[in-house]
Amino acid sequence: MFRFFKSNRLVKLQQVYGLLILLIIINGVLLYVKIFITQSFDWVDLIINFGALVAVSIGYFGGIAAAAIFGFLYIVWYTVWLTTYAPSPIWIDYVRIILIPTMCGMASYVRRLQIDVMIAYRRLKKAGAITLIDERVGIANLSAFEDDLGVQESIREQYPRYRYMVSILRIEFIDFIKDELGVEPFYDLINSLHIKYQNILSINEKMYWNGKDAFMFLLPYGAEERGKNLKRLLIEASLNTSTFEQLSIQVKYGMTNNIELKHIIQVKGVDGALYKLRQLTEEDIDGEYIR
Repeated sequence: MFRFFKSNRLVKLQQVYGLLILLIIINGVLLYVKIFITQSFDWVDLIINFGALVAVSIGYFGGIAAAAIFGFLYIVWYTVWLTTYAPSPIWIDYVRIILIPTMCGMASYVRRLQIDVMIAYRRLKKAGAITLIDERVGIANLSAFEDDLGVQESIREQYPRYRYMVSILRIEFIDFIKDELGVEPFYDLINSLHIKYQNILSINEKMYWNGKDAFMFLLPYGAEERGKNLKRLLIEASLNTSTFEQLSIQVKYGMTNNIELKHIIQVKGVDGALYKLRQLTEEDIDGEYIR
């Protein structure tokens, strides 16, 4: 309990959000339990369960003041109904006095934490404190990729004969892999692949992780032959990750050069370049299993 009050807002957001989902599930389960016990379903049960959805909506979109007003009015109305009109209340009816207002308050708190986290993120981004490294795996992220790609484009504009290559290695069915391994082992896998891939790259070649399912590679002075050889080397390096021998992973590779990317970057920016790279992996009909 005390650890909750000392934790940062992002951790609190995860905890409160999870608890809110749990309360919503409990409210639904209580409805079925009451129907099982009483063998009936009346209009009050319908109103209360609809009111639970309204409570979460008011709490999330209306703010703390609206949540407090709704909670007070609900408790007054429900208490009057319970003591005056309820035919034969059971223990579930008494639990609902607190459950619905609690859901409303927690939804409001979730919204407040989300706003606080977003404000903190914007301030950090404005101050230039957002890291260029994905802290989960220790690999340069998309922000770093965007910066370095901009540098390469600047060099190309100054030296028209300058060439560079960009390639991508995408892991197929990433969500299933993460579910099979678990979150921490999954990032251990990505980190182990990162270490092996890094040993392949030369000192001026760079690697990035998109945060989900793909490694990108920036090859300054890159010739097309280097890009083709890189695929073979990456596959070979991936074969001996003994910790995850039981897992089958399919990867697809794509590459392009600055001439093809020039117009895309000018019109659509880095997002367009990433979309083009992902399209290229779809054309890799020889996608290989590295396990």
